[in-house]
Amino acid sequence: MPSGSPEFDSFGGSSTGRREDDRLFRLAARLRYGLLAVAVAMLMWFLVSLGGEETWGVELAAPTWPVDIAALTPLLALIRFWKPEARAEGVTTESDLKIFSGLYLFMSLPLAVFDGRRQLWPAVLFSLAVYVGIWYTNRRARTRG
Repeated sequence: MPSGSPEFDSFGGSSTGRREDDRLFRLAARLRYGLLAVAVAMLMWFLVSLGGEETWGVELAAPTWPVDIAALTPLLALIRFWKPEARAEGVTTESDLKIFSGLYLFMSLPLAVFDGRRQLWPAVLFSLAVYVGIWYTNRRARTRG
């Protein structure tokens, strides 16, 4: 068999397609753990900064630009897995992206609105962009059938 042609398994599927699916699955798994690590770091920083020195023994300023960067990570994951089929097959599902974006929206919106921290508005926009992007891609997939 020529080296450039795909090999077929007993079910008629291409083994090269399966390898591509496995590679995509592994990438999605690493991405999910990366998103989780960023979310845990931001949540701990946020809780320590709210507790103050009396509670934790550490004085930290509330995160502003780091929350913006952290809120960008689910949007980058959505851009990487733009097709709804890719998100459905991989480990990084739409619910993961919605949970992480919701966390950053929950952390940034009250401080941006009530505390006047303008630096957090990009985090609000990135988080909302994930929800709009998921809605748009799912809507486009449904209308195209």
